[in-house]
Amino acid sequence: MKQVTARDAAYLYLGDGNATATVVSCQILVNPSGRPLELTEDVLLEWIGQRVCISDLFNSKLIRLPADIGYPYWVPDPDFSAAAHLQVHRGVGTWSSALALVEQFGDTTMDLSHAPWLVHLIPDVTGVPGQCGLCSLVVFRFHHIAFDGVTSATLGEKVFGGDVVSDTARADGRVVGTDTASRAALTRRELRRGPAIWGRFAKEGAKLVRASRQQARASGRHQHRVWPVTRFNQVFRGPRTAGYVRFDRDDVIRMKSRLEGATVNDLMLSIVGQAVDEYLRRNDETPESSLSALVPVSTRGMREADAANQFVPVVVDLVTTEADPRVRISLIAAETARKKIRVKQKVAEQTAGFIDIVPAPVLRMLGSRSPHRGKAPGRPRFNVVITNLPGVARYGSVCGIAIVDSFTLQPLGTGGTLAHAISDRGDHIAMSITVDSAVMPDIGEYCQIVRESFEAHRATII
Repeated sequence: MKQVTARDAAYLYLGDGNATATVVSCQILVNPSGRPLELTEDVLLEWIGQRVCISDLFNSKLIRLPADIGYPYWVPDPDFSAAAHLQVHRGVGTWSSALALVEQFGDTTMDLSHAPWLVHLIPDVTGVPGQCGLCSLVVFRFHHIAFDGVTSATLGEKVFGGDVVSDTARADGRVVGTDTASRAALTRRELRRGPAIWGRFAKEGAKLVRASRQQARASGRHQHRVWPVTRFNQVFRGPRTAGYVRFDRDDVIRMKSRLEGATVNDLMLSIVGQAVDEYLRRNDETPESSLSALVPVSTRGMREADAANQFVPVVVDLVTTEADPRVRISLIAAETARKKIRVKQKVAEQTAGFIDIVPAPVLRMLGSRSPHRGKAPGRPRFNVVITNLPGVARYGSVCGIAIVDSFTLQPLGTGGTLAHAISDRGDHIAMSITVDSAVMPDIGEYCQIVRESFEAHRATII
C-alpha cells in the first residue's frame, strides 16, 4: 500500500467541488481497409489486461479515511476486473456526436472506490477532421490524483508502444506494492501518527511563514501582479468542450531558430497570448492590461519525490500589450527563464514546502476555500493555463491498429476556464484546447484565431 501525497490529494479535495480533476486522452485510429471495426471486446480486454502491469496504480483503489483525518491510501483492489474499466459505445456515428460524448466523459464523476481510470471505445466514426473514411476512438479517462501530464505521457508510450511489456517496465510501475490494510486499521494508524504530524505542521509551518515574510520584505514585493478580469476567470459552469489545432513542426523549428534564447514553449506562449487577446477584442472585451498564463514547471530531477504530480505552477506575463511578436517572445523568454531558475532555487532551499507538511484536514479546508471553488475571485491569479509536455510524444497503436492522432480534455475550475496542452508529435506540434462552453460557446472560432495567430507569427519571424 502507499499513502497519497499532499500534492496528489489536492486534486481530490478540489475535485469535490466545482473543479473537475479528470483528464481525458483521446486516441484516433483509422479503421483497417476503411471497413467497420472488427475489434471485439474480448480482444480489447486481452490487450488491456496485458498492460495493466505497467503500473500497479491501474489495479489499485483509494481508501479515504473518516473526516479525512489523514491522506488516503492506495491499496491493491482485490475485486479488480479489466472488464469493469472498459465501455464500448456503438452507433455514435458522426465526429460531432463522438466529440460530444467524449466531452460528456470528462464531466462525469469518476467512481474512486475502484481504480480511477476507464477506457472507452467509440467505433466507426465518420467525418473525423483530417482523416478519410471510418475511424474509431479509444478514450483513456483518469483522475489527476493518480497521474500528472508527464506521468500519463510516459505511461501512454508504454501502453501504446508495443505488444510486449518488459520486465523493466513492470518493475518501474510498482509504486503501491502488495501490502494492504482495512479502512479501520488505516484510521487507527493515522490517529497514532496525528500528534507528530500536527506538531511538525506547527513547527515547520511557522518557519515557512517567517521565511516568506522576510523574503517579501527583502525583495520589496508585497503584492502580486494584478491581471485583468476576463470571461475565462469566472465561475466554472460547464460542460467542458475540446478543440484541436495542428502546427507544421518544420515551421515551428524555423521560427525558433530565428529567436535567440527562446524555446518552442516561449513561442507557443506568445501565439496563445495573442490569440486570447484577439478573441476578447472581437467580443468587445478588450483587456485593460497584459494577459497572463499559469504554466507548470516540472520538478522531476530537482528533488526526490514520490508524488504522481511533480510540478510547480508559475504565472508568466504573456506581454499581450506588445504588438511586435519578436519583442514579445524575447520578454516572455526572459521571464520564463527567471521563473525556472527561481523554482530550482526554491526546491534546493526547501526540504519541504507548505503543502508537504500540511495535515489532510487543513488541505481539505483550504481546498474548499480555493479560488477554484465557489464564486470567482475579484482579481485573478492568472488568465489562462498553458502546459507543454517535454520530448517527442509518439502515437503507437491499439491491438495492432496505428494511432494517427490524439487530443486531450484537461481539468478546469472556477477562475481558470481555458486551458491549452501543447505536445511535439514528431511530424507536427499539437495543441489541445479545453474550455468551459459557458464562456466560449463556439470553440471553433477560437481555434481559427489560434491558427491566425500562428500565421501572423510565421509571417513576421521567418
